[in-house]
Amino acid sequence: MNKDSRTKNALRNTIVGIISQILTLVFSFVNRTIFIHFLGSDYLGFNGLFSNILSLLSIAELGIGSAIVYSMYKPLAEQNKEKIKSLVRLYKRCYMIIGVVVTAIGLSLIPFFDILIKNPPNIGENIGVIYILFLLCNVNSYFFYYKIVVINTDQKGYIISLYTQIFKWIQVVVQILVLIFTKNYILYLIIQLLCSIGTNASLYIKANRMYPFLKEKNIKKLNENEQKEIKKNIKSMVTYSLSPAIIGGTDNIIISSVIGLAAVGLYSNYYLIISSLNLFLTQIHSAIRSSIGNLNAIGNKQKKKEILYKLLYIDYFIYGICGVLLMALMNDFIKIWIGEEFLLSNLTLLSLVLFFYIDGMQFVGSSYRTTAGLFAHAKSAPFFEAVLNIGLSILLGKLIGLPGVFFATSLSKIFVFCWLDPYLIYKFIFKEKPKEYAYKYLKYFMIFSLTLVSVFYISNHFAVSNYLLWVIKACTLGIFTVLIFVVLTYKSFEFKYLKELVNGYINKLKNKFIKRRAV
Repeated sequence: MNKDSRTKNALRNTIVGIISQILTLVFSFVNRTIFIHFLGSDYLGFNGLFSNILSLLSIAELGIGSAIVYSMYKPLAEQNKEKIKSLVRLYKRCYMIIGVVVTAIGLSLIPFFDILIKNPPNIGENIGVIYILFLLCNVNSYFFYYKIVVINTDQKGYIISLYTQIFKWIQVVVQILVLIFTKNYILYLIIQLLCSIGTNASLYIKANRMYPFLKEKNIKKLNENEQKEIKKNIKSMVTYSLSPAIIGGTDNIIISSVIGLAAVGLYSNYYLIISSLNLFLTQIHSAIRSSIGNLNAIGNKQKKKEILYKLLYIDYFIYGICGVLLMALMNDFIKIWIGEEFLLSNLTLLSLVLFFYIDGMQFVGSSYRTTAGLFAHAKSAPFFEAVLNIGLSILLGKLIGLPGVFFATSLSKIFVFCWLDPYLIYKFIFKEKPKEYAYKYLKYFMIFSLTLVSVFYISNHFAVSNYLLWVIKACTLGIFTVLIFVVLTYKSFEFKYLKELVNGYINKLKNKFIKRRAV
């Protein structure tokens, strides 16, 4: 593939990806609004709990898909069809086994629902049937994806996005009609399952048409060295994927078993908003990570350190401002959107915002560590973080309820990676102690905390009752928050860098506009 093709595909993937994310967000809010109106929060609890259980079961896949996909980049670039066929066959075998194992383990959990679901709601549908439909919706992809992945690896992810959005449109429209005319939750889930199978089957057929050689029967076995390399990559990726997978997959299970299913339903509305925001911010991070990798490969120590501080400041600015505004505006939005009965306490909201900020601020350290190849020096850390998170979540969940679960998630990250990442970076890359990093990190956290308290206090004296007033409030508090952040850091070289970055982007837009007007 030539450079122009790569650039076009990358641009196309980015544009389609952003549009898909916006559409998915719109679909999610529309679907959630109709869902709550016709079925209520009890069913939302099932959605959140069962999604978390299946997310936890997906640990069986950790590292396998990523390692094989990584091995496929070079053969695709070289149009080495034989190697691609061999990798796809290996992928197929792995995913078929994973699909069967996940299905078996998933079904074996049904007898333990009395433990997992505290205070189950009195609903007409059978909980086991609901869970099985969720399970089938989750595991069917394992039996299709081994060919679909070739499309994505070949830098044509926009095709996957388009197919996914078409079926998402169909799913949302039909589900809304089902809710309005039947209020039947089982039928609602059956539509979800059929659209999931439809998406995967359509992409599977598309992959066969795009790469007809995948249907050939004469497939060579990978040699021993290639298999060893893939196994080595799998081990590394499993280690570093374990912690986020366990943490992401256990919160709702702990909430349901310790506090109750209704709390899962309330939290799911907040999670929808925060995860949607994270989805957009991830696009920025994805673009930055490859640049960090290149810098670690060829940059000098001073340059690496300077970029580290600049990126840390950018993350503080983005996640700090977003965190403050989430704390000040989230409950108002929930109240206007679906009603006061779906609100969480301010303490619970604070625990969610705190994790949002801490998790976002970890990106730079994590990226420097991973792109510098410092895997072996922290191979046990993800395991300790996961165990600590589960233990603290159960303990604090019982002591202070729902906010305790999320405070525990933040604490587990602080106790493990928030100090370990900078320690490793400074020891092995910069050969010095991370005093300056710690000073900047704590300084940013203090500014974030003080701003959050101030803006939240002002927010409580600014009542809103409709979307227009909420937008006015959001703009006012947003400007105030940005001003505080700027005033307290404008003398730093990091702020000057951010200012130059923003000015450069604005000038590019101006030049493009002037050229178009001239044409």
